[in-house]
Formats: sequence, structure tokens, C-alpha cells
Amino acid sequence: MAELFKAEDYARLFIREFLKKNKFTKAYDTFMQEDTRAPPGGTMARSELIKLLGLDNLERNNKKTKTHGTMLDMVCGYLLKVKHSSGGVDLPEDSSPSKNSKNNGLP
Repeated sequence: MAELFKAEDYARLFIREFLKKNKFTKAYDTFMQEDTRAPPGGTMARSELIKLLGLDNLERNNKKTKTHGTMLDMVCGYLLKVKHSSGGVDLPEDSSPSKNSKNNGLP
């Protein structure tokens, strides 16, 4: 199933959770109504999304610290820490985009 998902699909799941958990009811309802591109297989459980994206360590740490309320907050918090400690995120060497890729090396 993970092979069918693109970065945009994961982002949509993060946005849904962010809007719902922060009680942005009108924005959530509008998003759900206007989002005509449903991810393959519909929605998925938070635990499955965390597993598919390899966010297990971030999730475990967040459960201990209770720093972030949503997965989007958690990932953004991680990116900020990486930015402060090493100047930013480096792409792995083997993720160079193919000639036909329009996602800058991202799935």
C-alpha cells in the first residue's frame, strides 16, 4: 500500500489530522469537501502512517515529552531541530531524481 502513496498523499493525511485535532471544524469540513483527490485506499490509522514514514522514534519521544499535538507539528519540530543542529536536511546520496521524476527525488 505504501508504494501507492505519494508525498502529497501523506501531506493530506497530516493536514486532516492537524485541522481535526486543533478543532478547526469549518476548515476541516471545507477541506474534506473540496479535497477530491483521496489517497489510495482512503484514510489510514495514525499508527500505520507513522510506521510507513519511519517516524517511530519521533512518536515514542513525543509520547514521553508530549511536546507536539499532531504529526505535522512533530515533523516540523524535528525539521527545526535538524536545521538548528546541522543547518538543514540533506537528501541521501541515492535519492537523485530520475529523468522522469517531477518530485525532486522524493517519492
